Amino acid sequence: MSDLQPRHPSPERGLDVTALTLDAGGRRVVAGVDLHVDPGECLGIVGESGSGKSLTLRGIAGLISSPLRLASGTVTIDGAEGARGRRGAREGVSMVFQDPAAALDPLIRVGSQIAAVRRRVRGRTAVDARRDAIDLLGPCTCQSPTC
Repeated sequence: MSDLQPRHPSPERGLDVTALTLDAGGRRVVAGVDLHVDPGECLGIVGESGSGKSLTLRGIAGLISSPLRLASGTVTIDGAEGARGRRGAREGVSMVFQDPAAALDPLIRVGSQIAAVRRRVRGRTAVDARRDAIDLLGPCTCQSPTC
């Protein structure tokens, strides 16, 4: 998680996370996360199971409870520091919690899973659903948008 590179903040401020570090039960579970999200932008964090995605977002949203502890770092939302429990600073920050029943299967290509949903929910043909998946994955940094 710590390989996320901060971008240059916009004048509207947005979300800035600097050196976010979380401990749990005497162990470091998130180390030195830096990121910036401009107002109106969305950020998706992806990674392996157990890599600290949910813990990082809990730290950003201020949803920290024992044994999780903010060891260091700052979370600033529209110029107000928000990681240490200031509810007002966290308004406008949302987190979509994991639902294992709705999660992507790591053993099936993500494009195939997206296409399957497009076929079932939108009634798309197999060809159109695959094209939709490729279009949706285009902005991502997949090595191959056909995934």
